[in-house]
Amino acid sequence: FQVEPVGASFAMVNSRQVGAGKALIGWNFGPDGAIYAADWANGYPLNQTGAVWKIDVANPDPARTETQSLLKKEAASIPEPELGRLLHHPDQRVRLKAQFEIVKRNQRELFDAALSGMDQTLARVHAVWGLGQLARAGDSNSVAKLTSLLADSELEIQVQAAKTIGDLPTGSTSGKALLPLLASDSRRLQMHAAIALASQSTPDAVEPLVEVINRVSAVAADESYL
Repeated sequence: FQVEPVGASFAMVNSRQVGAGKALIGWNFGPDGAIYAADWANGYPLNQTGAVWKIDVANPDPARTETQSLLKKEAASIPEPELGRLLHHPDQRVRLKAQFEIVKRNQRELFDAALSGMDQTLARVHAVWGLGQLARAGDSNSVAKLTSLLADSELEIQVQAAKTIGDLPTGSTSGKALLPLLASDSRRLQMHAAIALASQSTPDAVEPLVEVINRVSAVAADESYL
């Protein structure tokens, strides 16, 4: 499953058929790394003859065993240094588990440490999301950190910071910090900055937003812009 950036959004690429026969729905990866799905047997009306299917490979990657163990592990038993390391784990479920536990313990310094690693985009993204959780719980220091990340050197962090700030309660931070992003070459960053200004509003945003609208109107025929 792959996507590529198109304007402010994404488009699927390299789509292909991977099987035929049973119509499987509700696909999901289990903790063991296998794919699980359900079939309805003969369709409507439901007749209770469907099944749950497991799809796997003959020789699973050994890393899957470690991931399964981490997913089973009680988050409360994980030491703080390990939580920080797990923000860098290849599996998103493990990263999210670490993120939520760090928030639960209010250990914001672990997010600050992850953000200092400039070559670890995924860990930095989870740190932004975690700061958003703390900010929504009323932590003003997390709000200030998120606002500073609007000027980060990494585009994806700017995007995630703008998106996260847009989810904060109205008036949590000054909308003026979002204004420079409206002039970005990144359509996605422009979009999230504009959306965030709905909750973190400022009268100074009116003219820049009108300029964005005019630019969009001028190239409305170009579908790649949307």
